[in-house]
Amino acid sequence: MSKIYAIDFDGTLCVNRYPDIGSPIQETIDFVKDLKEAGDKIILWTCRSGELLEQAVEWCENEGLTFDAVNENIPETIEKYGNDCRKVFANYYLDDKNLFLEGNEVRKAVRDLSDRLGERQTRSVVTDLKTRAEQDGAMVIEGYFAVFNSETELWPGAFEEIALGAFDNTLSNDIRALINHDTRFVLGRNKAGTLELRIDSRGLWGSIKINPNDSDAVNLYERVKRGDVDQCSFGFNVTKEETIHREDGSVKWVIQAIDLHEVSVVTFPAYADTGVQARKAELAQHKQRQLEQRKHNLKERLKQWH
Repeated sequence: MSKIYAIDFDGTLCVNRYPDIGSPIQETIDFVKDLKEAGDKIILWTCRSGELLEQAVEWCENEGLTFDAVNENIPETIEKYGNDCRKVFANYYLDDKNLFLEGNEVRKAVRDLSDRLGERQTRSVVTDLKTRAEQDGAMVIEGYFAVFNSETELWPGAFEEIALGAFDNTLSNDIRALINHDTRFVLGRNKAGTLELRIDSRGLWGSIKINPNDSDAVNLYERVKRGDVDQCSFGFNVTKEETIHREDGSVKWVIQAIDLHEVSVVTFPAYADTGVQARKAELAQHKQRQLEQRKHNLKERLKQWH
């Protein structure tokens, strides 16, 4: 029997950049497509209206999403109850703010997705940043802020790497260059032309034009020039990834799409503790599901013996 799902837009189908439209959250989009293919009814349920709503619907169509209704009840509900009430009826409501769900499997699937995609994270990379002085005397810090296909160990038996193409749809964001991820110390900004970012086969390369009137920026330039500071990091949200559980018991997360917010020159490159804890929680959930499945299989075998 088909169910009705009411799906939010900003923060659920795409990264929340309201009134603009952020990059797609592919796992949620694929989840909704699977529901639709299975015969369930889908309502786009959003606070957008007017032209902003039209833009959202068009964006969804470009992503291959079609709906049985938009901000209203489906025809079957209207016919059944004899009215189109203001409150949209659904069996399940998917929203980045609240989840009203029935059934443990659906609840768990959406919670896991929310945990994985909703947490802003930082990742560090050990590459040599360099300085150079341009002909006009301008000071520049440049180097790779992320490297593709390089496996990083989060803790023993747990690894992560960034896939080629992970940054393809994010460089149009409003991105800042910071010192140690601190928003008080802005070194450059791509919208201002003081931060240049580009992608090549190795990774995400960046060039920061230092403001000569900013003492913090000039001091950092001198530290990088001397070699006292030579490493970097970036802050982002995961929008698509693959989890690989390997035969040796280890696990690897391959990040396939990123919503980039900032790049940083850092003194001590390190993964944010929140990001590591989220990974550990995900792995613990997987192991718990495996344990529950083994228990279920054992019970089934015991039934057969009796």
